[in-house]
Amino acid sequence: QITWGDKMKYFFLFIISFISIHLFPYEWIEIGDFDEIVWKYHVIDGTNIQVVGVEDGLYVNSGTEWDFFYRGLRVLDIVSLDQNSILVADGSGSCLSAGLWEFDLTISDYIVVMFAWAGLKLLHCNDNYYYIAGNYWQSSNGLDWNFYNYWDNDFVWSVAVHDNNVVVSTENNVYVSNDEGITFIPAEPEISNIEDLVFSHDGVLYARTPYTFEESIVYVSYDYGMTWDELFFGSYIGRIGVDSSGRLFVGWRGYPENSTGVAYWDELSQELVYLNDNLPNLAITRLQPYEHNGDSSIICCTHEGLYFLTDYVYTADSEIVNGPFEISHFPNPFNPSLSISFDSKSDCFVDVTIFNINGQKIKTITRNDYLKGNHLFTWDGNDEFGNQVGSGLYFYRMVVDNKFEVIKKCVLLK
Repeated sequence: QITWGDKMKYFFLFIISFISIHLFPYEWIEIGDFDEIVWKYHVIDGTNIQVVGVEDGLYVNSGTEWDFFYRGLRVLDIVSLDQNSILVADGSGSCLSAGLWEFDLTISDYIVVMFAWAGLKLLHCNDNYYYIAGNYWQSSNGLDWNFYNYWDNDFVWSVAVHDNNVVVSTENNVYVSNDEGITFIPAEPEISNIEDLVFSHDGVLYARTPYTFEESIVYVSYDYGMTWDELFFGSYIGRIGVDSSGRLFVGWRGYPENSTGVAYWDELSQELVYLNDNLPNLAITRLQPYEHNGDSSIICCTHEGLYFLTDYVYTADSEIVNGPFEISHFPNPFNPSLSISFDSKSDCFVDVTIFNINGQKIKTITRNDYLKGNHLFTWDGNDEFGNQVGSGLYFYRMVVDNKFEVIKKCVLLK
């Protein structure tokens, strides 16, 4: 006979199961109908024109139709030159041959820019320079290129760009420039075998070891690549990317067999959250930031098409419960102090606490009553004992009237 206590236990187990299934009803939504390997999604700067790189050419959509333009080699990367033209990096996939082409939308044709024999990867920095990895090339206009042999012909695995900071990786180390890639200094201590570098919008830099490593490592740097911390381990991680809010995603590309999927790194719980339901093919080729109806999202290029993700997580940069107040912080990243602006429509009790990435309490900023209106709280980067904390990702939690809670993240850069 089932007791009342048993009934209540089963009821709560059902509620917990329901919440775990339905709390984040994420969905993968297909863009286009490519049904083939997609390598890059790009929107031409200042327009709504979409461009997709696939195995043997380009798809371009300037309205409602996708038009295909044959190249014969896989299009690995795309960046804008202006509103009427793009740069296209193509290659065989073996990094033995590759070319850089201008695609002119006014004539719908390819124009050769250069050939390269060590693979191509393009990045664009501050509207001032373009960059190629493989061999390291730099250009101010995307059409005239200069080769720089900084690392004795070491193969450049990746280039990442944020403001004036350019970071490159070779087999032996990571090198950092704060003058748009003119001069470089090596990371100390050395960090080797970095195959991919990705900046978030707020300057946090992520890196991964090659996808053939059984114990892949994902690293994080809070000082533009000069020093690194191990973030987490995984098996055969093949891609990393950040969404438009700065959340880190990882993907698997089918090596070894059945090692596929996509997940994001939950900074508070310190674990990967997998999001594989209704994604038709999980062999991931690229993860890119995306905005959907003003919300943070991620683009996922796969072996069977192109998809973006919706409703996958309750963002740490939003109110958990909508309260009668507004909150913001600045600057971000910050050094030496962070300002938190709080505007309340009524008198209230406010608790503001700082936590590190491991969820450990760093400092209580305030626990006090406040009149309605605007208030400014400041964190000077010190802990409870007055010691200066190091560069890194931190969270501040605001609880108002023991009822409304907000958690937001901030980055201290020194």
